[in-house]
Amino acid sequence: MTTRAVGFGLKIATAVATAAVAASLTLRQFKIVTFTDVQATVIIVLAASLGCITSIQSAVADYRGRKQHEYSARVGVQAKAAFWNIFESTKERVSPTDLGIAVYMVKKLAFNPLRGRWRSQEVLRRVHRERPRNHNESTGIVWRPGKGVIGICVQTNRVASADLSQLWRDLATMNEAEWAALGDARHGLTYAEAKSLVNHRLGVVVASPIIVQGKTVGCVAIDGPGGAASESALTSQAVKNYLLDLAIAVANISNG
Repeated sequence: MTTRAVGFGLKIATAVATAAVAASLTLRQFKIVTFTDVQATVIIVLAASLGCITSIQSAVADYRGRKQHEYSARVGVQAKAAFWNIFESTKERVSPTDLGIAVYMVKKLAFNPLRGRWRSQEVLRRVHRERPRNHNESTGIVWRPGKGVIGICVQTNRVASADLSQLWRDLATMNEAEWAALGDARHGLTYAEAKSLVNHRLGVVVASPIIVQGKTVGCVAIDGPGGAASESALTSQAVKNYLLDLAIAVANISNG
């Protein structure tokens, strides 16, 4: 259950409790129901306590929201600088409108109330994206360590790259058995997940891990059009160095 959901539930509970207290005291005043002074005090204290908890939760949520906004803004500044440094390093072999840079962090899935326990799976949540032209904004896939180029980067703790354009063109006529036979070339994706990406104009993706205190906590990734020229430009050492600089900057922000 998310923090937002908990806060919403507390607010509803507080409103109900407050209404119940008001109704109970009114009924007691008109002698419609009978409460002892102790019972009335307990009801009031419980309602007040719930209201206090709700206020504290709201204050904590506001604080976290401000911290998250500040974090996103600082990461955004670094990502924007890296984006244009990478574009310049390609010597205009790749158009900036075809480039995108993103920052992903590893997150634990929230508490599942239906199962009554914390789910152990980790996911990669995008915390920032820099892209002059809007496309590929959402694939609908939940990225995890080991899934996709970014997931492989996180799982292996090293730079990962691939030109996915030809693979996705081939996938248009590929059946599930042929996809399964590709092994590691599937990048951890199921056949259904891969098919859902056919129209997302995937090309070259290069990802570098974000490491904090010796642990990989996410990655930064640049993506651009497919083809030999683009792959050569985006997998150059200069681009990898800029991605490494961004990963270090994000690690310092996250650890600050």
